[in-house]
Amino acid sequence: KKVEVTFTDALRKHLAKTGFDPLMGARPMQRLIQDTIRRALADELLFGRLVDGGRLTVDVDADGKVNLDIQPPRKSDKPKTEPTPA
Repeated sequence: KKVEVTFTDALRKHLAKTGFDPLMGARPMQRLIQDTIRRALADELLFGRLVDGGRLTVDVDADGKVNLDIQPPRKSDKPKTEPTPA
């Protein structure tokens, strides 16, 4: 898949703040990323709007909800295929 992924600064700050625990360090961050980003991204790659590639921006809103902004691939991004003779 040809997918370009961008993480906003707001998301990075959210992950750093929410994914850190004074006792456990950054260990909770793996679960946070898996629960909030990885599953949604996998679904979009396999069955959704990123099947043919595209651009993805991952952001977080004021309530801490992660949002995926997906842009389909531009025509210039799509691989060119040659017609096969019949």
